[in-house]
Amino acid sequence: MLPWLAIAAAHAQALQITVTDPLVTAVVLECADGVHKGVVKDGVASIDARPQSCTVNLVRKSGTIDNPGRWTCTLDRCTQQEVAHQAVADAPGRVNVITTTELPRGSSFELTCATYRERAAITLNTAVFEGVPEQEDCTLFFKGSVPARFHPISPGTWSCGLTGNVAVCTQR
Repeated sequence: MLPWLAIAAAHAQALQITVTDPLVTAVVLECADGVHKGVVKDGVASIDARPQSCTVNLVRKSGTIDNPGRWTCTLDRCTQQEVAHQAVADAPGRVNVITTTELPRGSSFELTCATYRERAAITLNTAVFEGVPEQEDCTLFFKGSVPARFHPISPGTWSCGLTGNVAVCTQR
């Protein structure tokens, strides 16, 4: 058989599933021979397999997630769950850090700038730094857990957590 003919024959055996819901982005088949996924394009999901005895699962866009932490997603949106933390207030030269992921007991944060360096304990998922230079970009180091850091940090309130070994922070 000619190579291009074999390729055409293989594609002719692909499974095609028409999807009428415009929010469905993929089809996942859980079959006796494994899991197969097809991305929906122009209302059709193509799967290059001959699946047998499958359960069809439709993957639907529900919302977006933009930082680490705990989230609740419904069919229509995702919202981040607020972690328990100390009351915080912004003030000149103050950096509030609220952890959104669990860190090992005894962890702390260190904030380092050109003219400032301070370590703060984490109490009820909150660390506070005072006297931070307003015009300097600082780096936040995670201490006592994964050796991660985030840059730049400036005065204000930040939500910070770990995604694997990477520190992710967003200013509130």
